[in-house]
Formats: sequence, structure tokens, C-alpha cells
Amino acid sequence: MNYLKINKDNIDREHICCAMSGKQSLVKKEWMKQRFDEGLVFYRSEERGKCFIEYIPAENAWVPIDADGYIYINCLWIAGALKGHGYSEALLSECIRDAERQNKQGLCILSAEGRKKEFLSDPKYLAHKGFIVADTSDCGITLMYLPLKSNAVPPKFKECAKHPAVEEKGFVLYFTDQCPFTGCRGFGKRQRRTIFRLRSFTLLTGKRRKMYLRRSRLMHCSGTENS
Repeated sequence: MNYLKINKDNIDREHICCAMSGKQSLVKKEWMKQRFDEGLVFYRSEERGKCFIEYIPAENAWVPIDADGYIYINCLWIAGALKGHGYSEALLSECIRDAERQNKQGLCILSAEGRKKEFLSDPKYLAHKGFIVADTSDCGITLMYLPLKSNAVPPKFKECAKHPAVEEKGFVLYFTDQCPFTGCRGFGKRQRRTIFRLRSFTLLTGKRRKMYLRRSRLMHCSGTENS
């Protein structure tokens, strides 16, 4: 398998695996263009399909963690017919080599039990690759890390993520343009209709029953379909 690194020079003509076409692709690409100068790296297979890794220095990651000196993996995803060929191993190994070249403390990533829960990574797969649990939030999301130095300080959640809470009444939805699978992914059709109807109701009428929409660095998607 050959891999292609997406950068400023080729992003407009190359597809990105997690959002191959349509509006989602355009929004995601614009987000990536703004992140390349911050150290964002995106490798994908030359073969068309969901086979890619996306990572960034943890100081610039859109997640509420303290992980100075780490590389944060936004997403490692192998899906469909590309699963089962060791491609996740190749992509993860390249990320490790990159972290070592940059003299980083290690890698870190979010995970959660349950298939595709919030599109977070499978902790069993990560443990098999040597990742260790660093911290766990009250809502069951786990921060895992792979130390590359013997004295590496484990990363941790910021308090707003370790003990998440909101003070406003109504629905509070955090979303970013980082991932095309954020928002109402995981809700049933009836629930999605209700959410979007509430959003329209709020924007059009401004009455007391509110749904708060925020662009935030708090929530994101970090998905893994590993082989």
C-alpha cells in the first residue's frame, strides 16, 4: 500500500477519506488548511477508501487536554475492504517515527468502550499497540498515551472535560468543522428531526425554549476502524 500526505499544495485536488465529496468535504478541507501551519499531518492510502491517520502537536489539538510535548492523534481509521491488511500498523508506525523525529514525549488519543461510541478509538486495540490509560472523564471517555521517553509525564484531561457540566437550560450542542461525523451522529432519525426542529425554532422565534449552538474546542471526533 502506498500512502499520500495531504498538504497545502495538493489538498484542493485530492480527496480526504473521512469526507470524500459534497459540502462536508469542503468544510473539512477549509478547517485543515487553517491547521497545517500548526503542525497538522494527514496521511491517507492512495487507494480510494477510509484509510488514513490525522494528527497534530497536542498543544494545538482541539481537545481539552494537557499534553505538552505529545502528538495527539485526531483520527486513525481503516474501514471496509481495507481492513485486515495491517494498514493501521503502517500508519501508526509513521506517526511514531514522526514523533521521534520531533523529540516528542509520546502519542495520545481519546478512546471509549463500545463500538463507534462518539467515533472514538477502541481501547483494546490501543492497549495491544502499547498505549496506557492516562486519565478518564466522568462520562466514560478515556485518554490513552504511548510514551516514547522513560520520563514522559502522562497527559491528562482539563477539568472542564474530566467533570463535564453545563449551566444553561435546554440543549447544549458542541461542534466543530474538524469532523464531518460530529453533531447528531449516533441519534435515531426521530431524535435528529427533533434536534434540527428545535434549532430552527430557536433561531426563528427566540422564545424561552432554547437550543444553544456553539463552535467550540471542547468536543470532536476521533474515530478508529482498525485492522
